[in-house]
Parts: sequence; structure tokens; C-alpha cells
Amino acid sequence: MKTDPTTTWPIAVQETQSLTFLGLPQRLGNGMPPTRETYDRFPPLDAVAGDDWFARILSVLLPRTVVWAWWAPSRTRGLKAITAHTMPADIPLTTLTYAVKRRWLLHGRTLVMVPPALHEAQNQVLEWAGIDTERAPELLLAAPSSCRIWKSESIFSWCRNRTAWKDPSAVAEVPADRVVVMFDGDIYCALPASQAPAQLQALHALAATWGLEVIPGPMEHAWPSPEQPPQAGGNK
Repeated sequence: MKTDPTTTWPIAVQETQSLTFLGLPQRLGNGMPPTRETYDRFPPLDAVAGDDWFARILSVLLPRTVVWAWWAPSRTRGLKAITAHTMPADIPLTTLTYAVKRRWLLHGRTLVMVPPALHEAQNQVLEWAGIDTERAPELLLAAPSSCRIWKSESIFSWCRNRTAWKDPSAVAEVPADRVVVMFDGDIYCALPASQAPAQLQALHALAATWGLEVIPGPMEHAWPSPEQPPQAGGNK
């Protein structure tokens, strides 16, 4: 069946025994791997979905009822706007009522954790996450609802590891229900395999509000590749 690459959004899906990986591209397409020659032929999502397309995707991927961890450049306006305390060693996920942060000094990166009680701070994350990911990724982690304590050092160490986010096997080591990687303008999400059908259904529903149809994307694009070259227009 022929598809219209001006109305189809190719979402890549790769499944393992415990996790499902989703690759959500910033452009429409026909389901084939894009090349440098064909990349500009497909409209960007903002042309059909509006300027808030990135935030709307994140709002579908991230449950509002759990603590979020956001790893981003310290200069990011939305991150700087969140009032946060010094991050303790143990994060009480069920009782945390204020944001906490920890900076990676000399590297210009900050990890901030936002509890569900801070709805406006969550909105800041949705609005500003992924602004500039052409050279380095931003990360968003959603705490598992079954977990009571997050060890902040383990989260911080994983985020600052320059290669862990590229390795699907390393994602399984993160104590999180969702791991969202924003890189070069695209969005990638790893989540428990049991949650994938409902998540895909929500993404299909979101695409429908934009007048788009979700089609399968190339499986190799379900997670960022270490060799993946930067794309043209790789910013939000």
C-alpha cells in the first residue's frame, strides 16, 4: 500500500524481552531510512503540528504522577527558572514536594528532579526540554511508581556517562519506567514492554489530532546509533 509522506509519521519500534524502544522522528516520511539526499523532501513536524509539537509528544510519554529527572545544559532557560534545593543522596519519590538539583561543574550540565506536586515546574520541563540537542543529548527519566527511593548518585552517574545513553543494554540498568533521549531534534523513548501497547495507542491518538497517520519506521532508528550523523535542522 502506498503512503503519502506528507501525512505519515514513521515511528520506529524495537522490542526486547523486557523493554520496548520507540524512535519518534522530527519529520514525516514514508517509513524508509532517510538519507542526506531525501531528508529535506519530508515536511518537519512543526509544519503540520505547530510549534509545541515537541512538548506535546513529551506530555504523552511522561506520566505526570511520578518524579521526573531532567538532564540538560545548565544555561537552559526553563531549567534556570525552576527553584530547586541541593539534591540529597536519597530521593523520597513518594513524599518529595520540592525540586532538587545537582550540577556537573565545569561541564555545564545539571540534573534536576521535579515531583508531580510542582505542576508548573513540569510545564517548564515540557516547554524547554530539547531546545538544543544537535551536539549532545538531553535526557528525561520518569521514576517507577513502585519505587520509594531514588539513589541520586546512580541517576547522576548514568546521565553523565557519555556513552550509556547510546547503548540500549545500558538503559535496562536505569531504575526508571521511562527513559527519554532527545538527540539531534528527534525523540527516543525506552519503556517496559508491558506498557508499550498503551503508549503506542496514545501516540497514534496524538498524531490523529494533527491529521497524521502513524506508520512503522525503520527498526534501526528506534534508538540513537553511536554512528548516527547529525541531521540538518537538528534543533527543536
